[in-house]
Amino acid sequence: SVAIPKFYIVGGQAEAVIDRLKANGVEMRKMIRDSTIVVTAQKIVEYKSSAKPYENHFPHNSVQVEYLVKEVQLKPGDCIISSKQEKSFFLQSVLFPQTEDSYFAWNFFDSYLDEKEYFSPYVFEDIAAKLLEDSPELRRELEEKKASDTEFAKSQWAQLYFVYQRSPYFEPTYRIIPVYLVF
Repeated sequence: SVAIPKFYIVGGQAEAVIDRLKANGVEMRKMIRDSTIVVTAQKIVEYKSSAKPYENHFPHNSVQVEYLVKEVQLKPGDCIISSKQEKSFFLQSVLFPQTEDSYFAWNFFDSYLDEKEYFSPYVFEDIAAKLLEDSPELRRELEEKKASDTEFAKSQWAQLYFVYQRSPYFEPTYRIIPVYLVF
């Protein structure tokens, strides 16, 4: 079960999703100016994909979501959708990623599963050393991982990536789909 928000916000860049919502009679209004708001973001933590295509898609299933309360900058073209409308059940079934027929399950947000930013190991080595020096907790996590995973302990790149993922330099929107919840 999920808590139903008062509003959904769909990023204007998700044009195919917005077009389908409109085609299904969903009432919405578009932002006309920039605005900052606190929302609940949906981050895809885990999922599986079908090995064979179905209807020209590789549907996702077994989706696990982490909900993050954060401040986001809304922009003109983003859509605000009230959950108090005739299409409420439809909204629940397509905008929550873990539902069987969600737009996430049908691959509309796959680009958010790609990590687009990386690091150069020779540049990041010094930064990682400073991060580990400044954060005993991060150093402890790294040492625990090295002690429990022999392949990880042998790989300098894997260790740098481990630190990078936990650093302020890591891509902040990775796996966060542009469907926000306002409770």
